[in-house]
Amino acid sequence: FMVVVGVMLIASPLSLFSYYGNLKPYLDSYYNARRDEVSIPVDTLWPSSVFRGTFTLSMIFTSPLELRFGIRPCIVASLGLLWASMMSSYVAVQEPLALVFIFGGTHGFAVGVLYSTSLKLLLQLLANKAGLATGLMSMGPLVGGLVNMAVAFAVINPHNREPDLFVGNKVFFSDPGITERAELTPWEALKTGKFYLIWLGYFCTSHVMFVHMNLYKQYGQLAISDDSALVTTGIIGLAGTIVGRPCVGILSDKIGIRKTAIAVSMLSSLFMSLMVISLRRSPWAYVVFVFLEFLSITPQQLVFSLLTAFELGKTHCASNIGLVTSGNFIIMFLEPLMGGTLIDAVGWDWLF
Repeated sequence: FMVVVGVMLIASPLSLFSYYGNLKPYLDSYYNARRDEVSIPVDTLWPSSVFRGTFTLSMIFTSPLELRFGIRPCIVASLGLLWASMMSSYVAVQEPLALVFIFGGTHGFAVGVLYSTSLKLLLQLLANKAGLATGLMSMGPLVGGLVNMAVAFAVINPHNREPDLFVGNKVFFSDPGITERAELTPWEALKTGKFYLIWLGYFCTSHVMFVHMNLYKQYGQLAISDDSALVTTGIIGLAGTIVGRPCVGILSDKIGIRKTAIAVSMLSSLFMSLMVISLRRSPWAYVVFVFLEFLSITPQQLVFSLLTAFELGKTHCASNIGLVTSGNFIIMFLEPLMGGTLIDAVGWDWLF
């Protein structure tokens, strides 16, 4: 089971064909708006075409590489190359020819190696259920495509602007939010007060998430002796987040990411306080509030990633998100050291 899940996760970013059709109109509109700045105009069909070619070519040469270096090193190396090509696309997108070579060529080469080696590994480990395992693996790229399409829409066109600029027999978006990239570099972001407000918000919710996800069960055992009830609560809570996270995304589209971040943070604080109040008075109420806390705190990364992208810009959003989440380093060291000390000094209730 773990092998199949792992291969599905590896395969999830592999199918450019599943989501490129959704990205292409945005790219066309972006390049049309910057047509005087583009050095060498290139049709945006080329990245997809080059991807298909390098994907096929790399599979032809994968067997010699795999026999020379081993199947697992090839998977790890191609994952690294895939990550590098996707990160480089943040810069390469400014020039369509660069996008062809990076997003089309390098990306396609990495995907070809990953697909063929992952499939071979799966067939070796699950030879008796090869058809089922391969079918499950093939779901990965489709799931990845669905996520990519939803995230692209939420980041690029969150207000559902309509294409309204007709040029010849094509129609483009003219909205500046889609066609312009007025962005803050990481160094520029560090000079703004807005960055530190986002950083502080993420840091505080990270503390809440760390305490809740790691200690809700141990805290609940002070009044609830039924282990299965607490286990079931955790399972239902995590299952609920599968539905809850898209709902949070939809909410951000409706009311804006700022209001969504405030609402999620306030609800998280409220439900954690109610967990403390209810534990010894009504254990079953505690179970309900644990579930609600799961729904409100687990979308933290999603909410603050979108908030960072919208407030600080999308061009450097990967690096800016990394800086915003740098408070995790503090959490990583302080929480294990201070958690036990606080419990001994002031008790579980005050920790929560």
